[in-house]
Amino acid sequence: RELQPHLFIPNGPIRTLVVDDDPALRKLLGDWLQGERFQVIEAADGNDALARLQEFTPDVIILDLLMPNRDGFDVVDAMRSRPEWAGIPILVVTNKDVTNDERQRLSGRISALITKYKLTPEALRKQLSKLGWFNSNPFARHAALIGCETCRVLDAEMEQDTRWRDLRRRKWKLRNR
Repeated sequence: RELQPHLFIPNGPIRTLVVDDDPALRKLLGDWLQGERFQVIEAADGNDALARLQEFTPDVIILDLLMPNRDGFDVVDAMRSRPEWAGIPILVVTNKDVTNDERQRLSGRISALITKYKLTPEALRKQLSKLGWFNSNPFARHAALIGCETCRVLDAEMEQDTRWRDLRRRKWKLRNR
């Protein structure tokens, strides 16, 4: 847990770094997430985001691609080059018409890409749900983040069986063979 804190569901608020040069959009995203157990920290551009990452490790990042000073592509590059930040999920929310080359550059490095004109509370919630944030199943987030097959199997079983204690015991036994 101490080596890879981003793999575990936090007991407290879900720390979310929202990086966008538009203060109105940062506030809107913050308003959407506040009632959902998210603690929103804002950054106005890529430089500000990287400075915030020096101060704390968020559980998820919502990132714009088009920003002054340092764009979202540079932030993704900087984050993925640092082991302590490499596993933090990134949701890109942008107005940019992303080219095939840019999609290739982002492929496997971000969790999702949402265009701003399609952004709704439901769309945001759907993408965060894919990361396991809205799922009460303790194995869903781990399976979604790193593709753990044991967690994926247990996640599927939990959909049919609500005896969590037994499943937790079984997961522990499988991992400690």
